[in-house]
Amino acid sequence: MEWPIEEKESIILGNQSSNVGIITLWTQRKIIESKIDSSLYAAVGQLYFDGGINYLLRNCLANKNIRYLIITGQDLAKSGDSLLILKERGIDENHNISGLKTARIHKEIPRQAIDNFRNNVEIIDMRRNQPEEIIEKIKTLEKKQSYGQSEIFPVNKIEAREKLPSDPTIHKIREKTIGKAWLEILYNVMNFGTTKKSSYGGDQKELINICTIIEEEDPDNIKFEEYLQFTKQELEEYIPQVTTPTEIKDITYTYGQRLRAAELKNGAKVDQIQKIIDLLRKSPHKRSAIAFTWNYDKDSESNEPPCINLIHCLVQDNALHMTSYIRSNDMYEAWPRNAFALRKLQKIIVDEIAKEQPIKIGTLTTISGSAHLYEKNWPDAKDIVEKYRPPYSINFDPKGNFRVEISNSKIKVTHTDSVGNPLSVFEDDSALNLMRKLAQKKIISEIGHALDVGAELQKAELALKYNEFKYVQDRPLERK
Repeated sequence: MEWPIEEKESIILGNQSSNVGIITLWTQRKIIESKIDSSLYAAVGQLYFDGGINYLLRNCLANKNIRYLIITGQDLAKSGDSLLILKERGIDENHNISGLKTARIHKEIPRQAIDNFRNNVEIIDMRRNQPEEIIEKIKTLEKKQSYGQSEIFPVNKIEAREKLPSDPTIHKIREKTIGKAWLEILYNVMNFGTTKKSSYGGDQKELINICTIIEEEDPDNIKFEEYLQFTKQELEEYIPQVTTPTEIKDITYTYGQRLRAAELKNGAKVDQIQKIIDLLRKSPHKRSAIAFTWNYDKDSESNEPPCINLIHCLVQDNALHMTSYIRSNDMYEAWPRNAFALRKLQKIIVDEIAKEQPIKIGTLTTISGSAHLYEKNWPDAKDIVEKYRPPYSINFDPKGNFRVEISNSKIKVTHTDSVGNPLSVFEDDSALNLMRKLAQKKIISEIGHALDVGAELQKAELALKYNEFKYVQDRPLERK
């Protein structure tokens, strides 16, 4: 049998009669390997994350001549700690390292085999020691016999997760229209949301702080998608509940009443939207154009406090951008209606200001604090996403574009604005160095754009190294 059986390209082999394996964690294996005679170890490899413990186990159980594992190097992700916990505690009933809910061990590796490894392989923690101390330690280790026949287990079958790992607190969605953004919202909550109980019975999936940016929706001629779960007439009836102070029988309040007829302690009422209009018409640089729906005296102990809490208008480059914070947002039933109504309110503000000075409508941003989908809507949300969410396409990056070329034996990257005007230039002969420079400057904001630039830089590096290839941006490499 050829050994190692896993990650063989990433492992440096030494003396196959040795009982010792060296794990360098995040420290480059070559740094450690270069300082230790290869006769002293069987293999040297890295262990970045907990998931790599599975491949370490498979290799050790395939070669039971490995009786000692020495841990050294920088443990940035604490995978060394996890390996020591596995040695001490084993695995739980869910096949996770005991006490570590996210450190999953492949179910194809039986508990008996894992315990056999734990009982026969000594793990030596030398993360704080120097290479010369590791050498001395290896020389003191007793030579041991193999503890059994080689074992090889089936390939791990990847199981679909109910929830994918994600940033716990912010999720950005940028789309031209509300309908398209809604598809991305449904996809994100269904795939990344945390399942927890709902106050209304049943479960909910929740993301914290979905920040949705709408760039081009025309509130006077909306793009009404067929998959929206309400009619155009129902929407037209809802919008005035946000944009006007109209009262509705048997309804305690509307957002429009709170925004356009806010009740003060002295009993007077104020139109907060008109106040925003008056302020920005006079002083468009002001940052205090803000309106609230929250009435502390009434809402702090209410069973039905408002979900939309505030709107904030800011003018930049002669465009009025509006942000709304929504503390609790049913993303299936409420968010599309909220977004269309807020966009209309934004247009009303812009039109009023435009009577005296030129101004255009900018972006609408909603920040949904608790962005949730109720269990009853999960099947429909899943069906809508599968049927209507379009194939991937790269969105325009508001931070600009990049022109990649080879010039004077270097990869040259020119950062431009949206119309092609150059902003800065980066040069190097390494794609990795250039990617790090661009990341450090934070001049790419769209994931798809970043992946595309990375691919272009790698192609350019190949063309630079191997002279037989011709590099042209956005085209496959061709031989000269």
